[in-house]
Amino acid sequence: QAEIDSPDTPPVTMASAVISKAVRNRVAVLTMRGTAGTLPWGTPVAEHRLNPELVAALGGALEEAAGDPGVEAVIVTAEGKFWSNGLDLKWVDANPTDAGRHVEAVNELMKTILTFPVPTIAAFQGHWCAAGGMLGLCFDYRVMNSEKGFFFVPGVDLGLVYSQFQIELMKAKLPQSMHRKVIIFNSQRWLAADLLQEGVVDKTAPERGLLAEAEGLAQALRAKG
Repeated sequence: QAEIDSPDTPPVTMASAVISKAVRNRVAVLTMRGTAGTLPWGTPVAEHRLNPELVAALGGALEEAAGDPGVEAVIVTAEGKFWSNGLDLKWVDANPTDAGRHVEAVNELMKTILTFPVPTIAAFQGHWCAAGGMLGLCFDYRVMNSEKGFFFVPGVDLGLVYSQFQIELMKAKLPQSMHRKVIIFNSQRWLAADLLQEGVVDKTAPERGLLAEAEGLAQALRAKG
């Protein structure tokens, strides 16, 4: 079950779920690629759900950026309708014995971003939901598409119990005024304007100018020395 529905599309190979990297003016831009097709277990590529392949690819790209002395800030964005639609529940259903290990890997990816050695920015061109919403909260700064895209965390509606780490992450990164609506009841789908008012995102921009806005912020965050 998807947090936001996306249309059925033909199967594709795992190579479609990749991260591209570009470095401009000492800022690394990592992009979760793919807008068509489905993965072998049935998840649409376009949802950028957190399965082992995407988690490993993003983690590897971040590790590479962290080890590059020419990188002084990192932006993570994506292609298409979704920034990330959360944990890959179809992969979890197909691999129940590995589910616990995978959730730990997702949490480790979040911790990597939380403790990253240079400033991090999430540029949300589309929806960031569920575990994808939690992942987005891990970044130092957030820039969101002002024209489309939602944030929400629907675990309570799916009968899921958040880990202590996930609860503390949301409590730390969301204002107290949002805790009841987001963590306990999932009673609102939050638009960019809502999140800007609450201080959850730092900037908004039309989709065409989103990456430029994120890159401008990254330049301001670069080392001063």
